[in-house]
Amino acid sequence: MTENPVDAHATALFAAASKTFDEKVQGQQMMCRIYEAYSGPDEANHNCLGCNLDAITAPISKFLRATAAGHTGFSAEESLSIFAFLINTLWERMTDVLDVVTVPEGYRKRHYDAMYRMRRWANFFKHPKEFGWLVHHPQYQFEGTTEAGKALAKDSGFRVIEDDFLKKYYSAERVKGLAKEFNGYESKVIVLMPDVAAVTERICACLVNFVEVVTKNPVYYEILNDRATIANYFDSLPDEEDAKDA
Repeated sequence: MTENPVDAHATALFAAASKTFDEKVQGQQMMCRIYEAYSGPDEANHNCLGCNLDAITAPISKFLRATAAGHTGFSAEESLSIFAFLINTLWERMTDVLDVVTVPEGYRKRHYDAMYRMRRWANFFKHPKEFGWLVHHPQYQFEGTTEAGKALAKDSGFRVIEDDFLKKYYSAERVKGLAKEFNGYESKVIVLMPDVAAVTERICACLVNFVEVVTKNPVYYEILNDRATIANYFDSLPDEEDAKDA
């Protein structure tokens, strides 16, 4: 059976994304740098931030590798939805930390654009709203392709769902008018999915910035050290003999 060209393109994009993510994040044990920054001079202290964030970056890495190898059996849009959910899970944990140290919203919007973007895609797949009960058999294409260019032409005859559409209807707040967007286009909708490889490059840059923020800013460091670090953590653990006797 001939592979769907969109799915074939997805495999190539996820392969590039996997290579980038492993080289810049997981292969560098980026989240472990947070742990190391808070461990103290004798590495006696334990800060939970790095471990809890690595618990999400690790499955992201695994999913990208599996998708790149063609081992999942998912279509392009299915793979994108899972990727978006994983990135949004990571962003939720990052947001909690940024809230603790009260990083301004303006700074977040400037430096974590890719995380906001994937959050909107996660919202789209999780909460499709009227798209889920008005649209019949939508087409899926990746941005930047020839087919995407045709879809964006004024005379294409299709309603196109892309990033600007998601910004309007799939951000945090409910916006009226979504149903009207599909009037007369119920069977003529094309979803332009983001270039996963390019997005992953931006996600890696977001993560580099985040690690810098939580480890290098002295005010944030003090707050997070007080809240998320256990001093002399390893001394407080029972040794193996004590555990057996318990």
